[in-house]
This record gives sequence, structure tokens and C-alpha cells, in this order.
Amino acid sequence: LTQKEQKVLAPVKEKWKELPAAQREKLQKGARRWNELDQEERSNFKARFKTWQKTSPENKEEIRNRFKEFQSLSPKDKEALRESKNQFQKLSPDTQKKLRDQFNNMPSKERKDFRERLKNRRETRKNKEYLKAHRTEHE
Repeated sequence: LTQKEQKVLAPVKEKWKELPAAQREKLQKGARRWNELDQEERSNFKARFKTWQKTSPENKEEIRNRFKEFQSLSPKDKEALRESKNQFQKLSPDTQKKLRDQFNNMPSKERKDFRERLKNRRETRKNKEYLKAHRTEHE
């Protein structure tokens, strides 16, 4: 470990030798990334980490599941979601808040159904694109 990495990893110094090699490698990689961040990036990370620590286990699980779902999307679908996010961010803060409140005030089942409808729309769009491309190949 470099001195900079040791400084970042000081909280686990006592347990370092007991940690599995894979975990030590992961921590060392994280320390390297941390040392590459500028001050603003570090501040942003700390703020996000504090928010994550306050997040309930149920919400953490939901976030992890959504991340896995996002990772399983096609590049085209990922880009469509990114574009939707960009469009959302262009809305005024008041409009964003109203939409977030509206979504958050939905009963859990309704939120789940809403997400499912969005997922089905993406799948339908993907199927239509496939069929269109498939027809074009055979015509």
C-alpha cells in the first residue's frame, strides 16, 4: 500500500491482515479512486455516502434491485433512460418536486405497477424495433 492508500484505509488498519484478499483488493482499489478525486468530488461523495447511511435497508434493497435492472438493459434502453433523466432535470425545481411528490405519494403497489408499465413499454418498443428490422431483412 502507498502512504496515501494507507491514510485512506487507516480505519481498517488493525483488521487489514484478517480481511480476505478480495476484500483487501477492493478496498485498495477504492482508496486509489478516492485519492484521484478532487476536493469537490470528495465532498459530493461524502454527502452521498451520508445519505446512503441514512437510507433504510428496504430502500437500499430497492435501489440495488433497480441498479441491477438498469445494468440488464440494452445500451439503447439505457440511453433512453438517461435522456428521460436529462429531460426531467431540465424541468423547473418546482415541477420536479411536484412530480417526485406525486410519485412518492402513490401507494407502494401503485408505484410498483407504474414501474412495471414503464418496463412493459420499453419491452414493447424493443419488440416492435426487432420485428421492423426482421421484416426489413426478409423483404
